[in-house]
Amino acid sequence: MVEKYVPVQKKNLAVPKRYISYVWYEILAVVLFVAAFVYVASLQFFAIEANVSLISCRSSRNTVATSIAEYRADFPNETVGFVRKEILLKKLYDAKYLRIKPKCWDGGIYKLNSKDEVYCTYHNPELEDAAN
Repeated sequence: MVEKYVPVQKKNLAVPKRYISYVWYEILAVVLFVAAFVYVASLQFFAIEANVSLISCRSSRNTVATSIAEYRADFPNETVGFVRKEILLKKLYDAKYLRIKPKCWDGGIYKLNSKDEVYCTYHNPELEDAAN
Protein backbone atom coordinates (compact mmCIF):
# COMPACT_ATOMS: atom_id res chain seq x y z
CA MET A 1 0.00 0.00 0.00
CA VAL A 2 1.14 3.51 -0.75
CA GLU A 3 1.68 5.69 2.20
CA LYS A 4 0.03 9.03 2.17
CA TYR A 5 2.38 12.03 2.23
CA VAL A 6 1.99 14.10 5.31
CA PRO A 7 3.88 17.43 5.26
CA VAL A 8 6.18 18.05 8.14
CA GLN A 9 4.92 20.70 10.47
CA LYS A 10 7.20 23.72 10.41
CA LYS A 11 8.33 25.04 13.67
CA ASN A 12 7.36 28.55 14.58
CA LEU A 13 10.12 30.53 12.86
CA ALA A 14 8.75 33.94 13.73
CA VAL A 15 11.48 36.42 14.63
CA PRO A 16 10.91 38.13 17.94
CA LYS A 17 9.89 41.78 17.51
CA ARG A 18 13.00 43.08 19.26
CA TYR A 19 15.12 41.83 16.33
CA ILE A 20 12.99 43.41 13.61
CA SER A 21 13.31 47.11 14.37
CA TYR A 22 16.26 49.17 15.49
CA VAL A 23 16.53 50.37 19.01
CA TRP A 24 16.77 54.14 19.57
CA TYR A 25 20.40 54.02 20.70
CA GLU A 26 21.44 52.16 17.53
CA ILE A 27 19.90 54.88 15.38
CA LEU A 28 21.50 57.55 17.55
CA ALA A 29 24.91 55.89 17.19
CA VAL A 30 24.62 55.89 13.39
CA VAL A 31 23.49 59.54 13.33
CA LEU A 32 26.39 60.58 15.58
CA PHE A 33 28.86 58.67 13.42
CA VAL A 34 27.60 60.35 10.24
CA ALA A 35 27.68 63.79 11.91
CA ALA A 36 31.27 63.23 13.11
CA PHE A 37 32.32 62.09 9.64
CA VAL A 38 30.79 65.17 7.98
CA TYR A 39 32.47 67.44 10.54
CA VAL A 40 35.94 65.93 10.03
CA ALA A 41 35.54 65.91 6.25
CA SER A 42 34.56 69.59 6.20
CA LEU A 43 37.60 70.52 8.32
CA GLN A 44 39.86 68.67 5.90
CA PHE A 45 38.21 70.30 2.88
CA PHE A 46 38.75 73.84 4.13
CA ALA A 47 42.36 73.08 5.15
CA ILE A 48 43.11 71.67 1.72
CA GLU A 49 41.44 74.63 0.00
CA ALA A 50 43.63 77.11 1.91
CA ASN A 51 46.78 75.13 1.07
CA VAL A 52 45.89 74.96 -2.61
CA SER A 53 45.52 78.73 -2.70
CA LEU A 54 48.89 79.27 -0.99
CA ILE A 55 50.70 76.73 -3.19
CA SER A 56 49.19 78.20 -6.35
CA CYS A 57 50.23 81.72 -5.35
CA ARG A 58 53.77 80.59 -4.56
CA SER A 59 54.02 78.85 -7.92
CA SER A 60 52.75 81.96 -9.70
CA ARG A 61 55.28 84.14 -7.84
CA ASN A 62 58.10 81.83 -8.92
CA THR A 63 56.87 81.91 -12.52
CA VAL A 64 56.69 85.71 -12.49
CA ALA A 65 60.17 85.99 -10.95
CA THR A 66 61.61 83.70 -13.63
CA SER A 67 59.92 85.60 -16.45
CA ILE A 68 61.16 88.93 -15.05
CA ALA A 69 64.72 87.60 -14.94
CA GLU A 70 64.46 86.39 -18.54
CA TYR A 71 62.91 89.65 -19.70
CA ARG A 72 65.62 91.73 -18.00
CA ALA A 73 68.31 89.55 -19.58
CA ASP A 74 66.87 90.22 -23.04
CA PHE A 75 65.89 93.87 -22.47
CA PRO A 76 68.19 95.32 -19.77
CA ASN A 77 67.05 98.93 -20.31
CA GLU A 78 63.30 98.31 -19.91
CA THR A 79 61.47 98.04 -16.60
CA VAL A 80 58.79 95.55 -15.70
CA GLY A 81 57.95 96.96 -12.30
CA PHE A 82 59.05 99.40 -9.67
CA VAL A 83 59.59 98.85 -5.96
CA ARG A 84 56.25 98.56 -4.12
CA LYS A 85 54.35 98.93 -7.41
CA GLU A 86 52.32 96.36 -9.27
CA ILE A 87 54.31 94.28 -11.75
CA LEU A 88 53.41 94.87 -15.39
CA LEU A 89 52.23 91.33 -16.08
CA LYS A 90 50.61 92.44 -19.35
CA LYS A 91 54.02 93.49 -20.64
CA LEU A 92 55.49 90.07 -19.82
CA TYR A 93 52.46 88.32 -21.30
CA ASP A 94 52.55 90.33 -24.54
CA ALA A 95 56.29 89.68 -24.92
CA LYS A 96 55.56 85.91 -24.56
CA TYR A 97 57.52 85.51 -21.32
CA LEU A 98 54.34 84.32 -19.62
CA ARG A 99 51.88 81.86 -21.17
CA ILE A 100 49.04 82.97 -18.91
CA LYS A 101 48.53 85.96 -16.68
CA PRO A 102 49.06 84.60 -13.17
CA LYS A 103 46.81 85.76 -10.38
CA CYS A 104 46.40 85.09 -6.70
CA TRP A 105 43.23 83.19 -5.81
CA ASP A 106 42.77 85.33 -2.74
CA GLY A 107 43.01 88.65 -4.58
CA GLY A 108 46.63 89.50 -3.80
CA ILE A 109 48.71 91.64 -6.14
CA TYR A 110 52.23 90.72 -7.22
CA LYS A 111 54.81 93.41 -6.50
CA LEU A 112 58.59 93.79 -6.32
CA ASN A 113 60.62 94.81 -3.32
CA SER A 114 64.02 96.53 -3.36
CA LYS A 115 65.80 93.15 -3.52
CA ASP A 116 63.87 92.28 -6.72
CA GLU A 117 61.87 89.61 -4.93
CA VAL A 118 58.33 89.05 -6.11
CA TYR A 119 55.81 89.04 -3.27
CA CYS A 120 52.05 88.78 -2.95
CA THR A 121 50.25 91.47 -0.99
CA TYR A 122 47.95 88.80 0.51
CA HIS A 123 50.16 85.77 1.19
CA ASN A 124 53.50 87.34 2.11
CA PRO A 125 53.20 91.08 2.68
CA GLU A 126 56.09 90.89 5.13
CA LEU A 127 58.49 90.97 2.15
CA GLU A 128 57.36 94.52 1.42
CA ASP A 129 59.29 95.68 4.50
CA ALA A 130 62.52 94.74 2.69
CA ALA A 131 61.95 97.82 0.50
CA ASN A 132 62.78 100.20 3.34
